[in-house]
Amino acid sequence: MMDRLPLIDKLCIGFSATPEAVWGAIFEVVRAKMNGSIGMAQFLKAVPVKSTIKFNAVGDTVPGFEIIEVEANKKLVLKGRHRFSKYQLTFTIESNRLCAQTHARFPGLLGAVYKALVIYSGAHESVTKSLLKQIIMHTKIA
Repeated sequence: MMDRLPLIDKLCIGFSATPEAVWGAIFEVVRAKMNGSIGMAQFLKAVPVKSTIKFNAVGDTVPGFEIIEVEANKKLVLKGRHRFSKYQLTFTIESNRLCAQTHARFPGLLGAVYKALVIYSGAHESVTKSLLKQIIMHTKIA
């Protein structure tokens, strides 16, 4: 596991699908969204920058994230880093809620500027809420 990173936020959304459907949707939506952001990952010099063939087990990657922990139908932990930040994103299924918890560190002056642009601006919260909604919507069309 990564060194202790400060908590940024925890956002949750309710769902009526089965936990298994939500669990599968997490992997599909995250893979689709992150593969679409390879240009940004390259610009930020993210690690990892490429995807593995599969994205469902420890060690598998998408641009910007590596799976470091999987507890089926309950918890998925992703980590990554780029030139302005080290971060961890944890998805949990808690009863009938899907949650995304973000931890991150933004070292140095450029990290502080990046944090202001991404966190304090509300962009991170908006993107994370949108991702959660897309996961839940995916369970309705899958």
